[in-house]
Amino acid sequence: MVSQKIPILGIGLPVYNGEQFIKKKLNRYYYKHLMTLKFLLLIIVLQIEQ
Repeated sequence: MVSQKIPILGIGLPVYNGEQFIKKKLNRYYYKHLMTLKFLLLIIVLQIEQ
């Protein structure tokens, strides 16, 4: 299979693999920020309860 290279975020990726790669990246990014948001929410709740 000849894979064309497409520039995504400065990285040449196989077209057929691009979508999965982006989903993985987004999931990781989203997960990381979800943890941050939960942490911030916890701090806010603790501040209010004091």
